[in-house]
Amino acid sequence: MKRSRRLITTVTLLVVIVFSLILSSCATPIGAIKKSPSMYAGKIIVIGGKVVRVFSIPFSRAKIIKIDDGTGSMYLLSERRKVKYGAYMTFSGEVVVIGGKGAARNMERAVRQVSNFLIRNKLANRSTVKQMSRVVIEFVRKLFRDKNAFVFFIEKD
Repeated sequence: MKRSRRLITTVTLLVVIVFSLILSSCATPIGAIKKSPSMYAGKIIVIGGKVVRVFSIPFSRAKIIKIDDGTGSMYLLSERRKVKYGAYMTFSGEVVVIGGKGAARNMERAVRQVSNFLIRNKLANRSTVKQMSRVVIEFVRKLFRDKNAFVFFIEKD
């Protein structure tokens, strides 16, 4: 009886370890995204890393989260209820590029992506969503302390 419990515990632990390794190996390195942002722009990918900052957006469930995977750090927009500072988390979503080559087109696309996130999560209505999207983008830009180009991530359901 004792032996079978130990075996079940060991097998369960191995399954958890293998599953964690599979999830972490599927994640795209943030350093690679930042090195070639146009290659990832608008694509659905998985990123993972340690949560190093969390900003709650007032009057909503949305959060801006900064994660670091060892190759770089990135801000992302998420609606997750439970985000634990210091925890390793994975997120599936879309890469958003602002600035750089095609800056005006990138900004239009970013506003559309953030607007879709806000409407999908019932955080804005159609009459105010573009203005709110620009506020969110400007907030992220200030977090980056960069007026030119930056990359962030919008989590998808």
